[in-house]
Amino acid sequence: MPNADAKTFEILGYHVAKDKNYVYYWDEKLNKIDPKTFEVVEGYGITIFKDKNGIYTFGKNYDKLKVINFKENGIDIDFNDFKVISSKDPTIYRNKNDIYFQKGGKILQIKNVDAKTFEEINGRSYLDNKYYRDKNNVYYDFQKIEGADIKTFEPDGYSIGKDKTGVYYKTHKINGIDVNSTEVLENEFYKDKNNIYYRNKKLENF
Repeated sequence: MPNADAKTFEILGYHVAKDKNYVYYWDEKLNKIDPKTFEVVEGYGITIFKDKNGIYTFGKNYDKLKVINFKENGIDIDFNDFKVISSKDPTIYRNKNDIYFQKGGKILQIKNVDAKTFEEINGRSYLDNKYYRDKNNVYYDFQKIEGADIKTFEPDGYSIGKDKTGVYYKTHKINGIDVNSTEVLENEFYKDKNNIYYRNKKLENF
């Protein structure tokens, strides 16, 4: 890197580095970013960085380092108390007492959740990446699953989840299904010892 300070130079991520004077993307100096406070926030999947002024990630096709602009979305972020909960799609952030998600270039608040305990529930595959919980509830795609048990709930594939008392398709609890014998098939089909189900309905004449 031409003219970089060798003693303080360090690599932080994919073609991102800094020294005591500058942050660099490829071989370009990024003059508006503060090198003293610039650090990696999240390094899994989509790498996210921050400094005292903003939050940054890569542009499309890694062509530039772009600002995730919370201020343009009317959100006052405390960059010292900021965490990435999930870097999957959508990317989810925690800032003090609020939770936000980034979708289609917009940053929106997830309301009526407990920010301190809000987390992603890992499922069997990437198809299960819409489940979350906090100390009070389980959520599918940010919608509360009424009655779901936060301690025993697990995604089971294809938008189907279950806990110790029931089986759920997205946010819908399935009436009359036998939890212990439930088996997920594929393409939103599943069965128990008595019936076959598709999405939130029992299939007749099987």
